Amino acid sequence: LKQPWRAQLIDESTFISLYALTQYMPGPSSTQLVIAMGTLEAGWQGGLLALACWSAPATLAMTAAGTLSRGLTPPPNVQAGLSAAAVALVANAALMISKKCATDKLTRTICIASASIAMLTTNPILFPLLLTAGAIAVFTLNNNAVHVSTTLKQASIQSQIINKKRAGLICGTLWLILLLGLSAC
Repeated sequence: LKQPWRAQLIDESTFISLYALTQYMPGPSSTQLVIAMGTLEAGWQGGLLALACWSAPATLAMTAAGTLSRGLTPPPNVQAGLSAAAVALVANAALMISKKCATDKLTRTICIASASIAMLTTNPILFPLLLTAGAIAVFTLNNNAVHVSTTLKQASIQSQIINKKRAGLICGTLWLILLLGLSAC
């Protein structure tokens, strides 16, 4: 649903790229996304301000809740309900993003398979492995992104796509090496 009164900070393509990048990085992806958007809009100061504005409400609410509920234990039904609500929120967000990003059959299949595998286990290394395997599958199986072209303009676009893929693979490989190296320490 478009809201005409809201300023357009970044376009949808940039948002999706930032979202994908923050999902691939270790740490809280929502916070990283807010910081990235603030940095794009107003430099490092904007990133810092975005972090403060993003963190302040939750920090204040959790401080108040912790202070007020000292010594109280919520009933198991309440805990189960909160867990179910959190799962529903995450599933809804994933569905909304996948509708925009997974536009072809291969990508939808990879999304569904990855989500199914991720629900079966809680191994911390699984998420980066699923992302890496999905990226490799799309790069090797999806022939829609790179076409043999006859005009100079199409050849230039093809070259840009290949360079972005190569840069993405290099960054992903370096990140995976770093992740495995740090987890071995």
